[in-house]
Amino acid sequence: MLVAQLNGRLIEAQKVSKDTSKKSRANFICPQCRQSVILKRGQYRIAHFSHRGLSDCPYSESESAAHQAGKLRFQADISEIGHMAVIERDFDAIKQRADVYVPDWQLVFEYQCSPISFTEIKRRTAGYQQVAADVIWIVGDRHATGRYRREQIAKFARFNDRLGFYFVSYSSKTRLFGLHYFIQEVAGKMVAEVQKFSNLRALMAFMRTSQTHYSQQIGGHFQARQRILHQLRTIQESNLRRAKTYLSSVNACYAAGRQFVGCPMICHGQAGGGLPIVKQGVLGWKVWLVLQLFERGQQDFSTSELEAIFEAGCEQFLIEFAQVRVGRQLMADRFRQFIRDCRSAGYLRYTIGGIAIINRPEWFDDYDQKRRFILTNRQLL
Repeated sequence: MLVAQLNGRLIEAQKVSKDTSKKSRANFICPQCRQSVILKRGQYRIAHFSHRGLSDCPYSESESAAHQAGKLRFQADISEIGHMAVIERDFDAIKQRADVYVPDWQLVFEYQCSPISFTEIKRRTAGYQQVAADVIWIVGDRHATGRYRREQIAKFARFNDRLGFYFVSYSSKTRLFGLHYFIQEVAGKMVAEVQKFSNLRALMAFMRTSQTHYSQQIGGHFQARQRILHQLRTIQESNLRRAKTYLSSVNACYAAGRQFVGCPMICHGQAGGGLPIVKQGVLGWKVWLVLQLFERGQQDFSTSELEAIFEAGCEQFLIEFAQVRVGRQLMADRFRQFIRDCRSAGYLRYTIGGIAIINRPEWFDDYDQKRRFILTNRQLL
C-alpha cells in the first residue's frame, strides 16, 4: 500500500523523508487494521508500506509495481491540472478503498492491472456511485491488448453520444494513456478507434472536444462488400468445423428450414455490423428478427406484438454492462432502425396498429449462391 498513518495523519510512502523514516520506524500504522507497517523502498522499487509478516488485513494484498506506479502517475497528472488527488482513499460506508480520489470532481479512478470478474466490477462501481459522482476504470496492459472482446467491453466500457462505447487505458510500459473509442462490431469482429496521450490533461481535453459521433458509417461501398464477404467466409468455415460460435443461430435457421449462411442481405446491414450490445453478434440478432417477422406465416403485427418480439430479443441477446445504463435504449433504437430498413427495402409497411408484411426477404440456398450475389450485385441491400 502507498499510504499509512503517522501520528494520526495519513502520509504517502514516496513523501517520507529519510530522517522521518529513521525516527518513525515503528510508528507507521495501517489505516485499516491499525497494525504496524514498515516502509520499503530502494533503487528499483516503488516506495510502499508493508505489513509485518502474514496479515489478514484487506490492505495487505500484494500489489504490482505497475499498479503502484500507475496510481502515482494519476495523482501527479491531476495535481498538474490543479486539483488534489488522494491515493488509496477509504470509503468506510461501502468498505471500499479507491485507488485515486479527486474530491473537487467527486470522481474515483480505479486502475485495473490484474484479472477481475464482471460481478466484482459491477459491485465496486455501484459502491463508488453511492459515495462519489462517478468512477472511471482505467485498464492496464493486460486488458489493453488491441483485441476487443465482448466480455472486456461489458466490464470496462462507458458510453456517450460523441465517443460511443469507449474505455481508457494506461500502459506502464510506454507511460501513455489510451482512449479506445467508437467501439463497434464490424462483420462479427470488434474494432475501435485509438488515440494515445502523454498525460491525463490531453486525454480529458480530447474527450471534451472530440467531434466524432458513434453513429457515423464505417468506410464505403467497397469496404462494406469486403467485410460481408469476410463474415460469410467465417460463418462457412465455422459451420464446416462444427464450431459453437454460431450454433444457436444455425439451429434456429435449421428449425425454420433455412441456412444461417444464406440469411437475407438485410441482416448484414450496410456496414456489416453495429454497436457491441448483442451477445451472439449483430448478425445473429437480425437473423432471429427476420425469423420472427417473416418466417411465421403471419401477415400483420400489432404494436404490442412488436413490443413482445423486442422484449424476447432483449432477454436472449442484450449484453449486461457493468457501467453502461443505456443498453436497453440503444437496443430499442436498433430495433426501430431495423423495422425502418425493412420498410425501405419494400418488405413491410406501417399500419395504424403496427406493421403489415407486403414482401419477404430472399434467403440464399447456400454459401456459393450468396457469395456470387455479393460479388456481382452493386446494390447489396
